[in-house]
Amino acid sequence: MPRLRGKYKGKTGKIDLIEDILSTEELKGTYDDRKRVAKLNKLEDMKKQAETQKQLDLIKKEREKIIKEQLLDRTTVMAIDSKIDFVLPFVLEFNAYYYINRLRNEDPQACKQIIKYLFPPNDIHKLDSYVQAIQTKGRGPKNKISYDTIDRIYRKVKNLPERLGRKVA
Repeated sequence: MPRLRGKYKGKTGKIDLIEDILSTEELKGTYDDRKRVAKLNKLEDMKKQAETQKQLDLIKKEREKIIKEQLLDRTTVMAIDSKIDFVLPFVLEFNAYYYINRLRNEDPQACKQIIKYLFPPNDIHKLDSYVQAIQTKGRGPKNKISYDTIDRIYRKVKNLPERLGRKVA
């Protein structure tokens, strides 16, 4: 609190002039007025602190919500990836499955695009039925995807020319 100086008149507490140390502020009034103003300032400070605390709480809740959504997205992506990994050997021929696994190590982005091509996002909800059918029957579809088809999709993804001499399905 700044040091105040001024002339005090008697027991009433009236002050003619009050200046702070920097001499920037002049006040006139009674001691009770100064006390009331101090209380009002304190209440305003408390309100500001409460508002900032509410804002911080809202920001914290939003961050927690975003983190939860990201975790849910990660878990759903991991669940979908595990289902795709389960279905792929039943849907692909042996050479095509080997080729996809090799691409996962060499070019993961192209492999993700090939898998997106094989299992489009709007058909992902059918993946559970594929898994259930494979588990009940013990085998996949009779017509499996060949190596040539996977190679053709890879070339399309990478914008490479088609191989000559190969039969295009």
